[in-house]
Amino acid sequence: MLAHTEAAKASTSVLAIPVIGVLSGVILLKEPIYWNTAVGMILILSGIMLVNKERKSCKQALR
Repeated sequence: MLAHTEAAKASTSVLAIPVIGVLSGVILLKEPIYWNTAVGMILILSGIMLVNKERKSCKQALR
């Protein structure tokens, strides 16, 4: 994985572990999910997407 991506981007996949744990508990153990937990999961996934998003260079953005 590190051969194709930067270490900082690859390490963000560790942030998804709590989301997977909560979803596993909801699906397998029928645990309730509360609104604040759902908001937290959305924020975590949004942060992961922002970090891994391709950035345009300044020259490309000005065109």
